[in-house]
Parts: sequence; C-alpha cells; structure tokens
Amino acid sequence: MDLQSIMPYLIAALMIIIALALISYRKINALRSIMATKFDELEKLLMDIRDGTKKFYREKRSSPRIYKDISVKLLGSEKAGALEVVNISYNGARLQTSTSFSEGQIVDLNIGLPLYPQPIHARAKIVKISPLTDAGGNSKFSVGVEFVSLGTEDKSKLIETVDILNKNTA
Repeated sequence: MDLQSIMPYLIAALMIIIALALISYRKINALRSIMATKFDELEKLLMDIRDGTKKFYREKRSSPRIYKDISVKLLGSEKAGALEVVNISYNGARLQTSTSFSEGQIVDLNIGLPLYPQPIHARAKIVKISPLTDAGGNSKFSVGVEFVSLGTEDKSKLIETVDILNKNTA
C-alpha cells in the first residue's frame, strides 16, 4: 500500500478530527457562556443575601416581624422602665435592655403602637436571653419574649399594626 492510495482516508480522518474539534469548541464556548451567566446570578444572589435583600433560609416564624421604632415599657417591678424594641410580631418581640432577666420570667408590658394613641397591655414570658455589648463597652441583653396574655382588642390592634407596617416595608 502506498501513500497515494491511503491519502483519501487520511484526509477523511483529518476532516473528522477537525469537525469534532469544532463541535467541541462550540460546546465549550456555549458552556462557558452558561457558566458565566450562572456565576453572575450567583454573585448577585450573594450580594442580595449580604445586604439583606434576600434571605438564604426558609423563614420558620409563624408570623411576620416588623423592625420599627415601637415603644415598650416594663411595668410593675423594680426593673420598670423603657425597653428598646429590635422587632415585634403577633406572638412576641425581641428587646434590648441593660437590665438582666431570667428565662421563664413573666413580665407585664405596655406597647405603644404607632397607629393607636393608647398603648396595649401584654403579659409576656422571657424565652431567650443573649448577652450583648454596646459600642461604648456597656453590657446589654437581647431578650426574646413570647406574649402569653393579650386581650382580644389589643391582639387585633397588634396584628393590624404589624400587617400595615410590614406591607409598607415590603
């Protein structure tokens, strides 16, 4: 067999190799484009998670929370006074205070809702306490409370306020 007789086969094999290389090149470029788009989407999602626009977890709370200036006063003890509200929902709130409490302790609260002139009254159970330090180095506590007693009218006012303020921030 001489080179002249196998030349057409060599050319055909070379053309097949070139065609396969071209197909592979096109697929690689298509995948590269798809990957670049996915990386851009992932980067945007991570930025949204970082700035709080999106949450990366499924919300487990049974009611929405609002993060607004709401006044809360602790009643009827030597620890009576104003508390700083971090957030509030239908069922409870997270407060900050310089006063320490015990988990399970029951407290009476007056909650000033911005939509109503008179505060509502709630009896709440301390369910979580976390120590904090403010910017000045002072000790504070993050206190999670669950409302255990709330009058029907007061509950309606709280739900309405949370719903309205939650819609205004959405």
